Amino acid sequence: MESDIFYSQCWEDPKIVFKAIQPSRGDVIVSISSAGDNSLSLLQFPITKVYAVDNNPYQNFVLELKIAAIRNLPREQTLKLLGFTRSTRRFSLFEKLSNELPTLASKYFKRRKEIIEKGIINVGRFENYFRYFRKLILPIFLNNAQINKFLSLENTNEQYIFYKKHWNNYLWRKLFLLFYSKGIMNKIGRHPLFFKYTHINNIGKNYLKRAELGITKIPVRDNYMMEYIMKGRISGKNGYPEYMQREKYSTIKANLSRISVHTTDLFSFLKTLPDNHISGFNLSDVFELFSDYDYENCLEEIYRVSKKGSRICYWQNLVLRELPKPLNKRFKVINSLATDLHSKDRGFFYNRLRILEVVK
Repeated sequence: MESDIFYSQCWEDPKIVFKAIQPSRGDVIVSISSAGDNSLSLLQFPITKVYAVDNNPYQNFVLELKIAAIRNLPREQTLKLLGFTRSTRRFSLFEKLSNELPTLASKYFKRRKEIIEKGIINVGRFENYFRYFRKLILPIFLNNAQINKFLSLENTNEQYIFYKKHWNNYLWRKLFLLFYSKGIMNKIGRHPLFFKYTHINNIGKNYLKRAELGITKIPVRDNYMMEYIMKGRISGKNGYPEYMQREKYSTIKANLSRISVHTTDLFSFLKTLPDNHISGFNLSDVFELFSDYDYENCLEEIYRVSKKGSRICYWQNLVLRELPKPLNKRFKVINSLATDLHSKDRGFFYNRLRILEVVK
């Protein structure tokens, strides 16, 4: 898994995270780093600490670059450096702050100059998969003007009509099922370990169902994730990730001392924490990589380090698990809220959102 950058953006909706774990004054939160977006976004709240944890050092390098950019640059320059807006000066911007990075991250980006020049939000393996989709599949059905039209639609009824009229046909479904098959995704999309524990047989069909929901049921007007999938950029016309929103940037900058970055696996990190210490967990889809045994053991450790009433938020993609029976009295499953939030999730390709509350 620790071979390079798998995600250069977070594909879990930050609004879902906030509503699920309800961060408030004094909270201490554990957050899977991934590309850092949601860990940084939590700093808009008056919390005490965010522990950003990832066992892939390259994911933490991405987060550390974003931290250094926000700390040292005005928002307009950070937008250029990270790849939100066009620039021919990205590496010179990087050189301004390279000494502010931890040594390993600084050496990595100096050695991989092309990553900086492309804009960090464009270089993950998952983001590259969408680039292939935009080049090979999408142009068969939609030209640039039609894509712009879709992204400007005002409501989901218009989106449904547009999809049925311009997009949804036999060839689209056939190509989608091929492109999002397990074989193709293994090669250029996701690491094969993400498929180790799944019991879903037709992965392409599963993703087609999720994509149709995202296209027709989730408002596109403020879905920057959809703009990136279809256009390969986040222009602001469909919103920005929370950490790059103009009105929140200065608050996040002021609170950067409250985030600490840890390169280790989640279970090992939890072992270092005292009892009753953590108020909330943003765990991305980390459990996709866990066996049933490791999943239960990790939840046991989460329970130990959690305060009463702590919330745990995580997504299930292809590995669908219920709460282990031995833990039924330790966690309350918040199904109604999770179902409601999942129906509005801008990162629409996940199968299920899970929210647990610690009972002590």
